[in-house]
Amino acid sequence: MNEHKIFLAENWLSKAETRYQAAQVLLESKLYGDASTKLYYAIYSVLRAIFAIDNITAKNDRDIVKHPTLIGTFNKRYVHEEKLFPIEFSAYIKKVEALRVDVDYGDMIDITAEDIKPHMEYFQVFFNATSEYIRKNM
Repeated sequence: MNEHKIFLAENWLSKAETRYQAAQVLLESKLYGDASTKLYYAIYSVLRAIFAIDNITAKNDRDIVKHPTLIGTFNKRYVHEEKLFPIEFSAYIKKVEALRVDVDYGDMIDITAEDIKPHMEYFQVFFNATSEYIRKNM
């Protein structure tokens, strides 16, 4: 296995864990909007790790760093075509992304713990399944 792509995948998984931990701290501090943003970037980092292990990197596909391309490619390839992950993962990513966009760019100013907590909890399911795929393919 290519050492560089293993390095990239491990780096992105580490970022995902760090971003999730930051989201937890923000949640505990009642900074729910910021927690949703960090959670979204934890998911983004997991997707980048999956793509790194499958040799889909910014170096060979510059568009992959764009959020719609990254998410769309994950949904198309890994969920719908290869059926490596459940359809619920697509819905999960979409919900967290929509929440982040509302918080960061929209007029939605206040979100509650109830808005973000279920997504924080489901991240563990998402992370366990995706990191297992990554480790099996290293």
